Amino acid sequence: MHPPDPHKHRLLFRIGWLIVVTSFPVGYGGIALFTILAAALENRTWLWGGVVCYAFSWLMLGVGFCLGGRPAYHYARRFWRLRKRWWRLFLRRRKRARA
Repeated sequence: MHPPDPHKHRLLFRIGWLIVVTSFPVGYGGIALFTILAAALENRTWLWGGVVCYAFSWLMLGVGFCLGGRPAYHYARRFWRLRKRWWRLFLRRRKRARA
């Protein structure tokens, strides 16, 4: 069900999409950061910070879906697929330039 105000709907969609897209780097970046900290400081308790970041990213994902709805999910999937494609193209061109 869409709100009667179309401007409010667009705003909720944008906020939801932004939260969905940023949830991926928060989750995986948090795991990577806390794993590096645990290895550098030789303390396994830092790994719980990675678990908390990953759980928080799922919470962000849920809030983003609630705000943006199904269109925000599909738009975010398309965004991440295009980024992967661009990255592969960049690496391919870089490899050709070095050869």
